[in-house]
Amino acid sequence: MLLWSVLAWLFYSFTDPVLAWVATALDLVVDQGRGAAKTLGNQPAGDVLAALDTSSWPGQWLAWLKSAGKSLVVIVWILGMAVLAALPVGLSIIGRRYFRDKP
Repeated sequence: MLLWSVLAWLFYSFTDPVLAWVATALDLVVDQGRGAAKTLGNQPAGDVLAALDTSSWPGQWLAWLKSAGKSLVVIVWILGMAVLAALPVGLSIIGRRYFRDKP
């Protein structure tokens, strides 16, 4: 349980820095894509890509993930702790049921 808690704490601690890095990298990729579209497909291709506004979808997704990320880590930690707490009881029941009457 201690190892599970430490792992969850690490995920909780690194959620914001990792998502900030992903957001920065995503902005760079979208900007490079626009530049490549203008270079390879001339100005109309760059205008079409700008009109699609592809930068807003990943940005909205990352904003949702930032707001829900830490909550998801806590929920997964709680579920994992419940499973780890019930594991000895479950193994005991299985052991008594299948291995009690065998010689």
